[in-house]
Amino acid sequence: MKDRITIDVIVNKEKVSKQDIMQWLSFTNYFNPKDMRCRKLTKGKFRKYNKKKFYENLENELMETNNSIEICDGSNNNIWIYKNHNNGKNMLLSCLLEKNIFEKNMNSIYLTIEQFIIQNKGILAYACLLSDLAWQNNESIDDYIRKGKSLKDVKIKKSDIFEDEDIIDIEYNPGHYHVINGMHFGSFWKMWFGEEYFQYVPKELLKNFKNCYENTQLSENSFRITLYEDPWDFDKKENRERQWSFRKHTSIDEVAERLEEAAKNQPVDDGNTKIEIFEGEYEHGGIRICKYYYNEKDELIEKSKASKIVTYELGKSGEIVWSNTEYK
Repeated sequence: MKDRITIDVIVNKEKVSKQDIMQWLSFTNYFNPKDMRCRKLTKGKFRKYNKKKFYENLENELMETNNSIEICDGSNNNIWIYKNHNNGKNMLLSCLLEKNIFEKNMNSIYLTIEQFIIQNKGILAYACLLSDLAWQNNESIDDYIRKGKSLKDVKIKKSDIFEDEDIIDIEYNPGHYHVINGMHFGSFWKMWFGEEYFQYVPKELLKNFKNCYENTQLSENSFRITLYEDPWDFDKKENRERQWSFRKHTSIDEVAERLEEAAKNQPVDDGNTKIEIFEGEYEHGGIRICKYYYNEKDELIEKSKASKIVTYELGKSGEIVWSNTEYK
């Protein structure tokens, strides 16, 4: 199978319209659709693509709480929409495209993504090479052996589920990502950030990230960051370093960890955390409090060593309703 670019856009399903979804589905014009799958029309099974029937039933499909809608050419290219009640207000728009198709149409693809992001319908979007994303998140040692991939620089750990099983510790891979409540947290070749994403990573941190090919402010509350120029150069040392640099600059792994702990009501080691996240009902009408701990150089640091604390109170859409900076 040919290598492909994968593109994911996480949108607020309360804000996107049927027309927005149809705009995403228009990417099927880039290839020759052969099969379709959705919950109601095809009963969750692949059937021969019928454009007329598909669009006649689209509105009913979108009304389903849980649904996976897919159109593909039977081999390398597909468009996917995933809606699940476990993801809260988020819905995933995804596509996989061969290199030649992606490069021929990337400007119109970017335009569609940036419309979602700028209009505050898109929360996060990213693009990268599918094969790299898959290997960066693959825990199976057997898969590496079968494909003849070296385990020389790979970290091994005991499985959390099966104690006698060794697995790859993907936390040591710069391209690994976490999914929590339908939101993705990682470091990808190209990334777009909308206003609602600031509830996880402050706008100032994204705006000030420098170790990348480009950091472009699209509007007052949206950004595009491209870590390196060519997505096929993912394994160059300097590009891997840029992935790590983004992770460290934004403390994206700590953010994901705090959110996971909050979801499970797990206690946090207060002395070591760089970020604290609390959910509830707060004084200024917000539903989440985020505290970030910094040193004198404005670098995120453990709470016990911090000299500056920045606190944000965030509203339902991730907007900052109140903030405060204090010095120790």
